[in-house]
Amino acid sequence: MKSTAVKLTKSVVESLEPRNKQYTQRDTSLTGFGVRVSPKGTKSFVYENRVNGRFKRVTIGRFPALTVDQARKMASKLVGDMVQGIDPNSQKQEAKRRGLPLKQAVDEYLERGLKEDTKKDVVRAMKHLSDWMDKPITEITPAMTVQRHKKISKGAKSSGARANLVMRYLRAILNFASKRHATAEGVPLLVSNPVQRLSAEKAWNRVKRRRTFIQPHQMQQWYQAVTEGLIGMRFELEYRDCLLLSMMTGVRPGEAISLRWSGVDLAAGVLTFPDTKNHSDHRLPITRFIRELLTGRQSLSGAHEFVFSNQGGQRPKEVRGAMERIEELTGLHVMPTDLRRTFITAAERLDIGPYTLKAMLNHAIGDDVTAGYLVITVDRLREPMQRIEDALLRDAGVLPTNVLPFEPLGSQRLGEMV
Repeated sequence: MKSTAVKLTKSVVESLEPRNKQYTQRDTSLTGFGVRVSPKGTKSFVYENRVNGRFKRVTIGRFPALTVDQARKMASKLVGDMVQGIDPNSQKQEAKRRGLPLKQAVDEYLERGLKEDTKKDVVRAMKHLSDWMDKPITEITPAMTVQRHKKISKGAKSSGARANLVMRYLRAILNFASKRHATAEGVPLLVSNPVQRLSAEKAWNRVKRRRTFIQPHQMQQWYQAVTEGLIGMRFELEYRDCLLLSMMTGVRPGEAISLRWSGVDLAAGVLTFPDTKNHSDHRLPITRFIRELLTGRQSLSGAHEFVFSNQGGQRPKEVRGAMERIEELTGLHVMPTDLRRTFITAAERLDIGPYTLKAMLNHAIGDDVTAGYLVITVDRLREPMQRIEDALLRDAGVLPTNVLPFEPLGSQRLGEMV
C-alpha cells in the first residue's frame, strides 16, 4: 500500500509501523525527502532524485540518532549536488575506496594463497610498519617510505637486508591493493607506488648475498648442540629431527617441518614434499640416516598427520627458536637457509654434477637443449645423496672415515647405519 505524503515530524516518524515489506513515507515540505521503514522497524532517512537521468537514492542516517530537522537539512544540501550531476553515493564509495587502511590491504594480500612461510615473513615484516596500519594507503607518501627504510636499516635489531625486504613487501601489497580496488573503469587506487621513490633515489641498501654455511670443522660442534642442546625446549625432539633432516636432504626447514606421513614411503624409500616453493612436488630418496630418523619418529609422533609433531599432535611452526638456542651454545650464527647451503657445499666437495644437484634441490634444470631432454629419477639421486649424507656425518664425527660404500636399498639392514 502506497503511503500518502505528509510533513514529517518526530511524532509522525515515531508513529510509523513496520509492514511485511519495506516502504517509504515521503515528506511534503521537501520533494524527494522521506523515511524508509524496514519490516523489522528500522527507520532510515533518505533523499531521492535523478542524476544525469538516472534514479538515485541516498541514505542520510537512522532515526532517532538523527532528528527529522537534521535529516531534512542534510537532504536540502544534496539537492544542488544531484541537480549538477554529482552522485553522492559514488562520492561515498570513492571516499571509502580512498580510505582503504594498510591493515586491510595487508590482510587481503595474505589471502592470495601464499605459502605459509611467506605469510609469516610478511607478517614479521609488517611489524616494522605497525604504526601505519590504520593509515589509508593513499596517504603513504614517497618521503615516508624513504624515511622508514632508513630507520629500519639503522635499527639495533634489524639490517639493510630486512629494511629492503619490508619495503619490497610493502610495494607488492600496495600494487595488489591498487589494482584490486580500481574503479569500474579500471583506474587504479594509487597514481603511483610510493616505494618507487627508493629506486628513483637509489636508496636501496646494497646487501651482499649471504654465503655462510657450516664449515666441516664446525659440524661436530653444531651436531652435538642439535642432538644434546635442545633439552628442555617444548619441541626439543621435533626441532632436533627436523634440523637433521633438513641438513641431510637440503630441504628448506620450512618445507621439512610441514612433512606429512602421507609423503613418507619407507618401503619404496621415497620422501615427497608437495607443492614446494617453486609450486611443484619434490621427491627425494630416503638415505640410511634419514631412514633411522623416520623410523624413530613413528613412535614419537604417534598416529598424527605430521612427521614432526609430538604425541599430543602439536608441532612447531618454525625452527627459529631452536636455531637461537644452538647459537647460544656454539657461538655459530647459523640461519635456517645455511643448512641448505651446507648441503650444497658438501655436494660440491664431492663433485656432484650440476644437473643432479639441481634435481636434489628441486631447482629448474635449465633451458639448454640437453637439459630439455634430461629426466633425473629418484633412484638416480639415491647414490649421490647417500654420499653427501655420509660426508656430513663424517664431519660430525658420527661416521668413521672408513664408512662402508653405498649399497642399494634392498641390501641395507636397519640399525647398521653407525
